[in-house]
Amino acid sequence: VPVGGVDAVAAEAYLELGAVAVGVGSPLIGDAADGGDLDGLRARAAEFVRVTEEAATR
Repeated sequence: VPVGGVDAVAAEAYLELGAVAVGVGSPLIGDAADGGDLDGLRARAAEFVRVTEEAATR
């Protein structure tokens, strides 16, 4: 399971190469945990969902 700095682009690449999961943290959360950009978090979450759903259908 790849972890550490995995953003949506990297997640997509790992999943295409056969990873069954990826670990995400700050590339997803960004500064939202500190009261930052919640719209950015929503956009990043939507992109991760899109990437994982596409990988699941391959």
